[in-house]
Amino acid sequence: MDHHQERGEVVAIGHKRAQDLIVRWRFAGLDDVEFEVITGRTFANAAGMSWDQLDQVEARLNEKNRADAEP
Repeated sequence: MDHHQERGEVVAIGHKRAQDLIVRWRFAGLDDVEFEVITGRTFANAAGMSWDQLDQVEARLNEKNRADAEP
């Protein structure tokens, strides 16, 4: 069983982690529409996203940060 699951059920990321993620998302200059496309969730219900969705958001943030770092 991987760390993203507990007894076969998907575990949500929680409010604190979602809040931190949204701050980073906005700081990167990404909009809420793209967030909703990636996760299927709005900022208001982001705490219920799965760890797999979190991984997708993290990948998009990393992609954006790499693009911003290029001259």
